[in-house]
Amino acid sequence: MASYKDRGIIIRRNNFGEADRRLTAYCRRDGKSILLAKGSRRPTAKLAGTVNLMNEIDFVAARTKTIDIMTEAQLVSSHDKLSAQLAKTKTAYWICELIDKITDEHEPHPKLYNQLSQTLAYLEKNYSDLALSHFIFFCLKELGYRPEIKKCARCGQPLKALDKMLFSDEAGGVVAAPCHASGGRSLNADSIKAMRLLDGTLTQATHIITSPLVRKELEKNLKLFVQYILQRRIVSESL
Repeated sequence: MASYKDRGIIIRRNNFGEADRRLTAYCRRDGKSILLAKGSRRPTAKLAGTVNLMNEIDFVAARTKTIDIMTEAQLVSSHDKLSAQLAKTKTAYWICELIDKITDEHEPHPKLYNQLSQTLAYLEKNYSDLALSHFIFFCLKELGYRPEIKKCARCGQPLKALDKMLFSDEAGGVVAAPCHASGGRSLNADSIKAMRLLDGTLTQATHIITSPLVRKELEKNLKLFVQYILQRRIVSESL
């Protein structure tokens, strides 16, 4: 069996058999990967404390015809402080579930991997509800689903500040007044401005000065847009 090395963040894990774990890791080189950590549920196993959810690890795995087998792993970061605050925990679970559901196996996106690592590290030390909105926006942009926020997603006309605007999942972004017949969710002009500012670094996004109402509206629209794209709900939303 050929072996390979990679760095990954464990975004999902399930018990498998009597003592194994089936891991889903989002990896720097190979994208989303399914791995079997044999015997890792035994307390004395060398992989036991290394393959926890959200751990970032360097690992060695052997390719097989079915599921790759993790043979070695070294902890890079445990992100264990995420459990100290419910809001941080829920955000981290939401992000991991999004990556799991919106990406396909073995399709690498190094920028998305780096953003995932950076966002989890940020959440360990800080908290901003804009961190989730920024990650969702980054993920959508990286994977080709970036919402249209500079012109009407239906007619292509420039958006005007005084227009009443809606966010249409079907249209793929903001729609102006003449195109409201197709429906959508109300969107404050300040929310559109804030969404445009998400198209920057995490540090810039988490320092956007805006009201709690705008932040909630921004997050709500991005979450619903994601679930429209996925055609299924994010279970972590109910945590």
